[in-house]
Amino acid sequence: MPFSSLMNDKISVYDEQRNLIIENQQASVQDGKLIITKNGDFVVDVGYLIERKLPNGLVENYRVIEPNFMAGLVGVIPPHYQMKVTNIKAPSPTPNNMVTNHITVSGQARFYQDSIDNSTNTYNSYTLTQYEKALEAVNNEVDGLDFHQSEREIIKNSLEKIETELKKPSPNKEILSTCVSFLPTSIATLESVVNLGQMLGIS
Repeated sequence: MPFSSLMNDKISVYDEQRNLIIENQQASVQDGKLIITKNGDFVVDVGYLIERKLPNGLVENYRVIEPNFMAGLVGVIPPHYQMKVTNIKAPSPTPNNMVTNHITVSGQARFYQDSIDNSTNTYNSYTLTQYEKALEAVNNEVDGLDFHQSEREIIKNSLEKIETELKKPSPNKEILSTCVSFLPTSIATLESVVNLGQMLGIS
């Protein structure tokens, strides 16, 4: 599954003085809280503005809270941003309601939530069969819900990529985390999705 196939939105990035940084960049806007870009070959900083033009002519505007540049993996996932944003038309959350957990990767480093590269990772506690059953449970639960075809395609592609990665001798946590982040937020609270995230050590 090409990384770019999940990028169904177009955004333009402006600095705090409204100077254009880049326009018509392919991206995936996740519920107005997370924006994942196709590439990372431009600068994004805290406070920058993101403009997303919708097919119906409306324009959404977001302010960057955390740029979160991701180094990516050569030949698999290009360098990109996983920007935490806020809709500037929406009321800002109070500090008491904000919980931030983020990991920044620089250079060619890889990250693991529970360990370093040469140790036993969370997902190694489960067999591939157990993961396949967990993925099947997500598919079964999603099948019973009313989703647009484009959302179903995103879910299908993400789950297939997760399964492919888990079949590798050393599954990469960054790829798994990215694939999970592409799952629509509308299914984030499903029991099967929560269970899968816990097994992967991501949720």
